[in-house]
Amino acid sequence: MLRPGTLILASALALCVWGFLSEKLPANGGLGWDGVTYAGMAKDLPGKLFTEGTDDYYVQRILPAGLVYLTFQTLHIPATDKAVVTAFLILNSLCIIAGTWIW
Repeated sequence: MLRPGTLILASALALCVWGFLSEKLPANGGLGWDGVTYAGMAKDLPGKLFTEGTDDYYVQRILPAGLVYLTFQTLHIPATDKAVVTAFLILNSLCIIAGTWIW
């Protein structure tokens, strides 16, 4: 018999797989509407923050885009729209799995 924690973790993994296989938004190259702003941060965080400026609404939501930006810079990954969408999917999956594991 499987433990309840194993079933919950399996459900979380299934949710992550579904996220990768499900249909994506066609708007703005797969970024959606607000995603254009977050993708801009993920591609050039210092430019968005210090050159163009970012309002309070987006500043309080900067952590995920900042993590994607730092990952791209550290691993020398070109920040294309497709790479940004994939990076956010991976980040979401890691957060779902970590949250499930902690729970």
